[in-house]
Amino acid sequence: MTTNRVYSDDNILQKQEVLDLQNERIAGEKLVNLDQLKNVLAGSEQKRLIRERMAVLIERDMLLNDGYTEYDQGRIERLQVVWRKLKRLRKIYFELLQTEEEREQLLDLVERLDRSLAMRWFVQFSLFVPTILSQGNEEQRKKWYNAALNMQMIGGFAMTELGHSSFLRGIETVAEYDAQTQQFTIESTRTTATKIWIGLTGTVATHAIVFANLVVKGKNCGIQLFMVPIRDPQTGEMLSGITVGELGPKAGRGGLDNGFIQFTAVKVPRENMLMRWAKLSADGVFTPPPTPALVYGGTVTERVGSILGTVIATESALTVATRFSIVRRQGPSDEKIIDYQTQQLRLLPSIATSNLIKLTSARATVIYNDLMSHLKANKEDYYLKHLPELHALSCGLKAFCTWWGSDCLEKCRRAMGGYGFHALSSIPSLIGEYGVMTTGGGDNVVIAQQCAAFLLKQFQYVVSGKKEKVVSSASYFIGCNENENANAIAVRSKEDLLCPVRILGIMRQVVFETLKSVSLKMTEQSGSGKQIRQIWNDNLSELVQIALLHCSQYVLESGLLVVQQLSTSGPASSSTTQLSLSQVFKQLSLIFALEQLESSLGRVLQYRLLAPEQAGWAKEHLIDQCLAIRPMTATLIDAWNIPDYILRSPLGRYDGNIYVSFLSAVKDIYKNRFPNGVVPYWETEIAPTLAKL
Repeated sequence: MTTNRVYSDDNILQKQEVLDLQNERIAGEKLVNLDQLKNVLAGSEQKRLIRERMAVLIERDMLLNDGYTEYDQGRIERLQVVWRKLKRLRKIYFELLQTEEEREQLLDLVERLDRSLAMRWFVQFSLFVPTILSQGNEEQRKKWYNAALNMQMIGGFAMTELGHSSFLRGIETVAEYDAQTQQFTIESTRTTATKIWIGLTGTVATHAIVFANLVVKGKNCGIQLFMVPIRDPQTGEMLSGITVGELGPKAGRGGLDNGFIQFTAVKVPRENMLMRWAKLSADGVFTPPPTPALVYGGTVTERVGSILGTVIATESALTVATRFSIVRRQGPSDEKIIDYQTQQLRLLPSIATSNLIKLTSARATVIYNDLMSHLKANKEDYYLKHLPELHALSCGLKAFCTWWGSDCLEKCRRAMGGYGFHALSSIPSLIGEYGVMTTGGGDNVVIAQQCAAFLLKQFQYVVSGKKEKVVSSASYFIGCNENENANAIAVRSKEDLLCPVRILGIMRQVVFETLKSVSLKMTEQSGSGKQIRQIWNDNLSELVQIALLHCSQYVLESGLLVVQQLSTSGPASSSTTQLSLSQVFKQLSLIFALEQLESSLGRVLQYRLLAPEQAGWAKEHLIDQCLAIRPMTATLIDAWNIPDYILRSPLGRYDGNIYVSFLSAVKDIYKNRFPNGVVPYWETEIAPTLAKL
């Protein structure tokens, strides 16, 4: 009878969990149309339907969808399994799917499901292959492009060195040209010149695109790119002069074989220098590229991709943490923990921010695709004109988004209490695997400076009267300089801070005033005889903040652009009780704006954009707006359309049945490890110890 009573309680508990989430959905869908929201976030109804079809395709694939097995795999097994998945993914992508929309949605889902697999794909097909396209001349593209697409060449992107990562001008690898033999000698000149953290090179890459200093007749001609074979494709053995290996355990992405490479007098022919832009004749005459930044064009791909990578990681973590918070009950009255103010301030602004970053990602991707389409069409003048702006913008957005993303994941872990520490929450693996985003592909502190340097240049154009040179993403500097926005950003009542457009104006003025302050200080320091490097370092913290502040307003602007589009051409509400989609995104934009305003309050007060007595209004409004969207929380999460098998967390289940599912998964893992319920070292280690007591 006791056993029956326990099972009865379990059924009641399970029913309560499920009902809690069901009731939240019913309440949420009275306020917002879920399908319409899904369509906007997916890009269109057609894209949403394609995404759902791709989700079914992956779910039915027993290799790609391997459940919770990753949590219990050894390192070598994990590398091998992910390699098999990569081959399967390539087959599906190129042979089964017919449209770019299908392929785009497939990769989005794959990155959510297995980040090691996604990164292996990224290195081969988003770094190695596109670099051949963007940096190779016509002959080189014919020789290598299709081979790389067909994985007859497996390639690493060998930029980072043991002693030099984001500071590319410090690279020590040398490629010295001999006109007599028409060969380069690739050399790791010191231990610190070892190429390191190079994806795919640890175990499988046959080639690497190597960043090295070109030396011709004793003269350093700057960093160029070289195609260097590193392994025999038949045996996998290292080629002559190559030392290559795998880096071993990392905080995450155990299925990605990051490696190191050392070059000792490695010979490659002249034709292996990528020569779409820079040229080297047989007799050693070097023609530099139109701009040195072209060498780094491949990094733009990674930085634009990191914006979507942030969305993918945070949507998964927020889905798990929010559903858990809706179901989990604690406190004297057994309240849902989502109804505690502290929990709302942890999660709801992050839901808003993740949505706005998603819109920003779509916007940046359109710009990137436009640039690449002109390059593929050999319209190189257009590409050269617009690359610097996208390079600077992608640097700043990577820093802003990935720093925020890293903080968001930790908030989600803490929001789940002790459960957030368990692998089956999926949060620890997300933290470990996403963490590299703040340093990989360029440390955020370094690349934020590249954005800041670009913005300083735009600022100088504005104040010196050269408005025609200002790029579109910095065009708001003109209005700030001419004080055109004074009335629009003036705050006279508490209600004025409920306007996200007004807050956008305030944020932009903060960027401009900070630029003005730093520029003035640097000019004064220059007049005192200080070296430019010292002046830059003396202002480094503010320069990084300029980049982040600029990108913060860009993210808000992205949200407001969608609000504007939806208000004129969005779908109508399906009932009188529902908010329009423009109202929903305006509310999300406002929450993001208020949180950003509060985080910059010191500067806002410093530049007298708010009076001291107004300083608390942003926080008060933020709390109120979180309460306002609280009834639609479950619907906002559901709109991300992430299936349970991709979340891989029983604690974030769609149906809310978290406790029974979590315990069942734990038991399955235990049974797999200890089939008879006894640890294998009991007889040799535990029993002898007990016998002595």
